[in-house]
Amino acid sequence: MTLLTADPVLRLPEKVRFFLQVLEESGFEAWTVGGGVRDLLRGEMPKDWDFTTNAAPSDIEAAFLSHGYPAVPTGGGYGTVTVRFEGQPMEVTPYRVDGSSLDHRHPEEVRLARSLEEDLCRRDFTINGMACSREGRVVDLFGGLSDLHAGVLRPIGVGERRFFEDALRILRGFRFSAQLGFRMTGGALDAAEACGEYLRQVSAERIWGELKKMLAAEPAEPLSQMGARGILHWILPAYSGKVREGIRRISGLNLKPQERVILRLAILFSQTPLSQAEERLGRLRLEGRVRESVLRLLQEQELPLPTEQTELKRRMDRQTPEGLLRWLYFQECRGSFGCPALRRECRKILDSGECWSARMLAIGGRELAARGLQGAEIGQTLALLLEEVRTGRMENQAEELIRFLER
Repeated sequence: MTLLTADPVLRLPEKVRFFLQVLEESGFEAWTVGGGVRDLLRGEMPKDWDFTTNAAPSDIEAAFLSHGYPAVPTGGGYGTVTVRFEGQPMEVTPYRVDGSSLDHRHPEEVRLARSLEEDLCRRDFTINGMACSREGRVVDLFGGLSDLHAGVLRPIGVGERRFFEDALRILRGFRFSAQLGFRMTGGALDAAEACGEYLRQVSAERIWGELKKMLAAEPAEPLSQMGARGILHWILPAYSGKVREGIRRISGLNLKPQERVILRLAILFSQTPLSQAEERLGRLRLEGRVRESVLRLLQEQELPLPTEQTELKRRMDRQTPEGLLRWLYFQECRGSFGCPALRRECRKILDSGECWSARMLAIGGRELAARGLQGAEIGQTLALLLEEVRTGRMENQAEELIRFLER
């Protein structure tokens, strides 16, 4: 990461510069704001861009339509206009001021603001409260650049007010902390703890959207902070000492982000009765595959570890190799010994092509049917042959399997 020094001048991509130019040539102010500015300052190319302007929604539409770019209102009361710009949807929103929020998520009233400063005041954290002009001039009214240098997350203005307005900002803060490796200031943590109960009024879809990104990221310290502060209590089970230790162990494993999500969720629910876990996971609106994987780990968490290769092969067949490897990671994080050696043995079996499933037998149902077997007899015979092969009593060779059947 390359962080620019004080008073930076950013080099915006030509597409972004031209987008801003369209509005300026129509007589309006125009800025790119938020995460895009933050990421450029960190030396990273943003994936998304947000724009703001003093133009009204109808003026925004007219400016881009006059240049041949389709523009339609998509923000309802927020005035956002989405422009199909060089093959990419770009959103631009007029300067605005949000009124009070009774549901801790949506403002009761939104009105157009007269200045960029008014618009930036309503944003969540200082590092997201900066704007950049077409020429690359950065406007930083709240110390966002110094907070970027210090690696801290600090709400704009009074933290409790920011989180009261929109409780999802609590999760966004911890998610930014996890993804960027920043630490939330003490004041931000205190405010998040004080407003944690407002998370009950945020939709499950939005909660999962933030939580999933947090669970996938490293380090896991922000998750531990949420547990220690009692914030997780409002969306997930109680954060016990065993859960905290399990989460810590996951951080030491070399896992893909999706696997971290599944394992961390399973650890978080590992002290919860299965029926309650099913109900609460259902409320989170997880993707089907994630929910099924987590529930399977919870259902099988008390299974004993395999003690010999034959049993390991049986478990590979019953749980699938992917499921067994995940289960072994899960058990390691729960404190079981010997899991790394079992994972190595499982991978060795896979790499060597040893037979662990009926699908891998040298003869199958067709050959058995040709010998007069039918229906359930075929499945029972394949299971018998598989057990003989898995235990090493017989080689997985067609001739030997057929001789066994002819005895």
